Amino acid sequence: MFNDSCRPTVTLVRTEPLTEGIFAMVVAARDGVVSGQDVMLCYDSLLMACLCAVNTSSGDTPTRMLHSPTLSEGGIRAGRRSVQAVRRGAVRARHAQVGPSAWEHVEVMLDDDHGELESVASLLLAESGRFRAATFARLPALNLGQQDSPLAAASGSWRPYRGGVELTFEAEEEANIEEVVVVYRLRRNHLVADEAFLPDGLAQEYSLCRPDQDSESHSMSAAVLMDAEEELAARPVIPSGPDLEAEVSPGSGNEMCCAVVGLIEDGDSGEEDSEIEEHLFPEEAPEEVKNRAAK
Repeated sequence: MFNDSCRPTVTLVRTEPLTEGIFAMVVAARDGVVSGQDVMLCYDSLLMACLCAVNTSSGDTPTRMLHSPTLSEGGIRAGRRSVQAVRRGAVRARHAQVGPSAWEHVEVMLDDDHGELESVASLLLAESGRFRAATFARLPALNLGQQDSPLAAASGSWRPYRGGVELTFEAEEEANIEEVVVVYRLRRNHLVADEAFLPDGLAQEYSLCRPDQDSESHSMSAAVLMDAEEELAARPVIPSGPDLEAEVSPGSGNEMCCAVVGLIEDGDSGEEDSEIEEHLFPEEAPEEVKNRAAK
């Protein structure tokens, strides 16, 4: 036991199990910086620190690291404070998934005949995984169900994609059309397209229809898109490739209807042009008309 009247004789032997804190305590006791009472008070802490040092040197991971208390005089710490890494991870908010819904984009244009004219782009995401899009024009004074025929329409499949939506246009091998994928990001409750050039029928940006107009917009969008599909289905299909060659083959009876405009077929002397010239210039002689037609 140490007291204030006696100064212990300490042989400094620094071995691996001793930490720097224990070594500093021994030096402080030798030089008389601290009293024997303080050394006795720190005895338990020194013992635990020594055990931790021994465990560390032997390869065992100490389950608990103790920090030696600060000595009363001199302000010397008995050991180095261990630094423990604290893992702090920020939890990101999950992206809101886009579900079946109706979207719309309205632009106001000025027309000479009607004044203000609204250009409306509608996008309907159905629960079946299909989407329908259309653009049409309407007057602001008209109701939602009283719009002009669609200017363009598009349809395909859709799926949620990274908080937005991905629209897929299926490939058509007969028409040599490859698959097209358009991605819309959800930004401030608006669907914004990643690309500047979009297929016909799509808009660059859409806003979600309000809840009070959701059912009305759904019915409007469905009616517009159904009309667009019927109109596209009613259009005549222009043959191309082998179908065109089969239809214009000799003996099929379609040679005249499929002939290229502006070309005179073999055997045509151009007499029809001469007749037109006679109607346009009745005062000229027939020879002058023929010369004009020949030129």
